[in-house]
Amino acid sequence: MSAPIPAYRQLMPQLRAHQYHLVFFLWFGAVLLGGTLYSMYYKTHAYNVELSATRALDYLAAQAMQARVPSVFADRRNWMNALFIKRAWLWNTLDLVLIAATLDRTSGGLRGEKARGVVARPLRSLADVLALKTLWRWVAATLGWVLVTQWCFGPSLTDRVMAYSGGQCMMDSVPVDAGLCFTRAALTGSSDPQRYAQLPEAVQRLGMSRPLRAGWHGGHDVSGHTFILVLGMLLISESLIPYAPYVLPRFSYLRDVIPHALYAERNVFRLAPRERALNIAVLVFSVASLVFSRPRRSGP
Repeated sequence: MSAPIPAYRQLMPQLRAHQYHLVFFLWFGAVLLGGTLYSMYYKTHAYNVELSATRALDYLAAQAMQARVPSVFADRRNWMNALFIKRAWLWNTLDLVLIAATLDRTSGGLRGEKARGVVARPLRSLADVLALKTLWRWVAATLGWVLVTQWCFGPSLTDRVMAYSGGQCMMDSVPVDAGLCFTRAALTGSSDPQRYAQLPEAVQRLGMSRPLRAGWHGGHDVSGHTFILVLGMLLISESLIPYAPYVLPRFSYLRDVIPHALYAERNVFRLAPRERALNIAVLVFSVASLVFSRPRRSGP
């Protein structure tokens, strides 16, 4: 009888692309395309696009626009956007922790590449921790999130695309240093007295009571909101793959293309009542987080 293959030896084969990744690509691509077409048809993105353009060209007019937002969903400051979307990576990380503490803990591991031994879930050593696909998947996704939306050896990739595609950082039609748009820092009389003096007196008076923030004019704005939502959905969906065969119908194409080696060793929904209830609750929470955070193109 051959000895089970160590978890770290089985990690790389299980990280390769599979047919179900094509299903993910087509499904999330369809959702994104559908949301974009919906936004274009009903003009749900028009307010935020106009607001961004106006903020760069006429700061006082932009402030007036913010006072008459057409709906709570168009307002970037609404509590849902501030609590969930702008902190989406926190919720994605929490989701993965809950999956690891419930589904992963009770699954007994994966069946193993070509069924040659189970890839154990219990963590007994540092090697077991380093062999966790979920850990490396989260690390890679977090790195991608940081580089695209936060920092990439300076400005993020999103900001670089905006600048390289012709975007100009402006405030009330006055060109200002692009660093103000990269860092979202305020323009003050002490930070850039020459350009601050070019602003209308009414704008300068407004700057005495609130920070003045420049905006991009022109260029291509890659939606950071859409990026992080799609990335989060892919991350959570991948983590749920070992358990999907136990809840998908037998005639499901997705169930057919999931490799047998990636099945959870045990059906986590046929355990003791208390554990089963907790696992189902976590699964529902994870799926619900995908549904309610689906990408909507509502503006930059």
